[in-house]
Amino acid sequence: MAILVAKILSMVGLGLVTLVIGILPILGVKKGWLQNVEQTPGRTMLYSVLLCFGGGVILTSCLTHMLPDVREIYTIAVENGNFPNSGLEAPEILVLAGFLLIYVIEEVAHLILEKSGVLDSEHDDKKGHGHSHDIDLASSDSIQATARGFLVILALCIHDFFEGIAVGVARQESAVWFLLLAFASHKWVIAVCLGLKWSRSALKPLVAILYMTTFCLVSPVGILTGMLLSSPEQE
Repeated sequence: MAILVAKILSMVGLGLVTLVIGILPILGVKKGWLQNVEQTPGRTMLYSVLLCFGGGVILTSCLTHMLPDVREIYTIAVENGNFPNSGLEAPEILVLAGFLLIYVIEEVAHLILEKSGVLDSEHDDKKGHGHSHDIDLASSDSIQATARGFLVILALCIHDFFEGIAVGVARQESAVWFLLLAFASHKWVIAVCLGLKWSRSALKPLVAILYMTTFCLVSPVGILTGMLLSSPEQE
């Protein structure tokens, strides 16, 4: 029961709390509550540090919580004859394959965003190519800004859905809380960045709120999917 409560609170933290954090900058700028929200080198550095911190926590959670779980499940499956014993380090290979899959997805999404004009390829070449959420949405064309926002949300939602599944299939309460810390520290910063950028773009506030809501709902949906895929006894 405790792990079920932890997963439900994770759905709230990654869903509702992210929604509030993401919408506040949009409403604040549009209503005039927030002033001087232009991007500065100091703020860019702060966002980068926070994103890197969240990424580091995610990597630590993968190595210290998720990988041992995969190894334990693999050992039990081999002993029960449910998984073939190839003699290879299958858990580690599968985890690395998962990292590769996410990397390929992000690279493809990055290429699509670059080709569509959402990302500036020349600016990207100067700062280096890698995992980045620095999306240029400042467009004078509302329709173009809407299309760009859709592509950004699509790329992020694919990423967050898999993160939600990882929380949903977790078998220990401590792992759920650790993963919540890891994903929340990353997602909350992204929500703030998107909210501030959308507030300065030609994107209509209603559309921005709709996109932010979609972005926030994906993680809870992923958690619920993971819970449905896991055994009921684990809850």
